[in-house]
Amino acid sequence: MTQSLRPNSDVDSIWSCSTGSSRYACIDEDPYSDTDYIYQAATSNIQTIGLSPGETPANRLNHTLRFRVRGVSRSGSLNAYLYQGSTLIKAWTNGNLYYFSFSTSWAEKTATLTESEAQAITDYSQLRLKFGVSNQTARISWVAFEIPDAAAGGPEICLEMGCAA
Repeated sequence: MTQSLRPNSDVDSIWSCSTGSSRYACIDEDPYSDTDYIYQAATSNIQTIGLSPGETPANRLNHTLRFRVRGVSRSGSLNAYLYQGSTLIKAWTNGNLYYFSFSTSWAEKTATLTESEAQAITDYSQLRLKFGVSNQTARISWVAFEIPDAAAGGPEICLEMGCAA
């Protein structure tokens, strides 16, 4: 199983909403919906979204960012950044040759963290995503950051097994 951390707050209000005024509410559905979305014209403005808190996972494998994106034309790119508070964990940008190109139809994009990148996360309740666009009008309709379930065990299992506290 996995924990699915979804948008739960607008850290800032840079991009526009297709409906309403909460950017996170346009991209937090489960399952995804392309009927509402956030968007930004071809500028360097970056939108920051807070993620719902997660529990520290059992391992640091399989940390996957998933989102749905659509452009107006096929040129341009979308950059994505994962932060813990103000600390950059991972940048998926044109500079490191891993960025997301556009389609004129909605498409799901995925990106993963390496185990060492995931090891840099020390507080899963402080994660944020930032999105930036270049040379394009970008629309994002859905976002999820998936991580493994929390470690099994804890005080309940220890008590049942007669472990020392």
